[in-house]
Amino acid sequence: MKVLHLDMDSFFATVEQQARPSLRGRPVGIAPVDSPGGTIVAASIEAKRYGVKTGTKVAEARHRIPEIIILPPTPEKYRVVHRRFRKIMSDYRGELKPRSVDEIALWMEPGGSEPAESARAREIGAEIKRRIRDEVGEWLSSSVGIGPNWLLAKTASNFRKPDGLFEIDRGNVREVLAEISLTDLCGIAERMAARMQLVGIGSPLDLYDLPPWELKRRLGIVGYYWHLRLHGYAIDREDWGTKSLGHSSVLPRPTADPRRLKPLLHKLCHRVARRLRREGWQAGALTISGTVVSGPAREWGQWGATARLAPTDRHHDIFGQAWQLLLREPPAGPLRKIAVKTYALRPADHEQPSLFDLDRRRGALSTGVDRANDRWGEFTVIPAGMLGSENLAGDAIAFGQDLKLQRETAAD
Repeated sequence: MKVLHLDMDSFFATVEQQARPSLRGRPVGIAPVDSPGGTIVAASIEAKRYGVKTGTKVAEARHRIPEIIILPPTPEKYRVVHRRFRKIMSDYRGELKPRSVDEIALWMEPGGSEPAESARAREIGAEIKRRIRDEVGEWLSSSVGIGPNWLLAKTASNFRKPDGLFEIDRGNVREVLAEISLTDLCGIAERMAARMQLVGIGSPLDLYDLPPWELKRRLGIVGYYWHLRLHGYAIDREDWGTKSLGHSSVLPRPTADPRRLKPLLHKLCHRVARRLRREGWQAGALTISGTVVSGPAREWGQWGATARLAPTDRHHDIFGQAWQLLLREPPAGPLRKIAVKTYALRPADHEQPSLFDLDRRRGALSTGVDRANDRWGEFTVIPAGMLGSENLAGDAIAFGQDLKLQRETAAD
């Protein structure tokens, strides 16, 4: 069986170029906040040629490319394009799984010899790329990777970017792994790579060549799993479900003043609670965190605080705990970014009936607010504490999992 992985090239930026022809061929960066300290979340192919990429600060991007165009993200536009290329991929037989807003994997139905399966996968990959240009937008390019499992297909999609079509198989896997670094493998970040290097694993080829028992001895069960992945075994197909739900926002100006943070914190907690109820979860723990700016050199640090919750999906409970955390364990300096994340999730149908009338009334109130906002638009009915937050924490879309698209996929 073959897995085909589609990765849209420079997705947010090329969607903007598709929508606005005047931007085509010009360097474009997408940043939630157009200020020197803002962060590029997507860069066009033209901008990447000058070293501007995801994570580059706006100031550095403008230093590298004075003429770069910085645009705010438009999430609904990206969702529309996602739906269109997802529809194209649904025309092909197999199991379809969106991996993010700009990536989809297709587990193709097995059939025939391995050479025949490879030829069919390459033919379908080329056809999908052509159809995206013809049916979605002529400026949208994509890279398709093919492999015996999802990890290798994903790796293949990055190997010939942009506008690539490449397959990793038993004949070339060692050659490919010799050309990339550990952090080029999806799932290995800098910290994991450092851990691997400490035990003598310096490259993907080391992971591939070492016997499984030796990898397990050095890295534990994680090492054995990497052996399986790189040798083509399908161990990443299982969907392990939602583990946490959260929202974050970059502040227009850094601040440590709780009075200025309070409306934004209200809004983030409101959005988290809405997502929990919509997805049918209750949270048993909460973390608030942020990026701290300190010193004349504007150095960046991290701050965070965590607390348990009685399982809940209500804004009142989540905000109450988050606000107490902020007051009890304040950041050491002005916050540039703040996030609220809930975890220890459990299905909401496990909720025990409350003995207190106030809890029942709050639950009914949350349901009523949800119905009003579903019908008349998000934030039509809001807690009083959110007043003044209209321009904060707007709609956002993640490269990882966008719940609007997840629900649509589940309904397909």
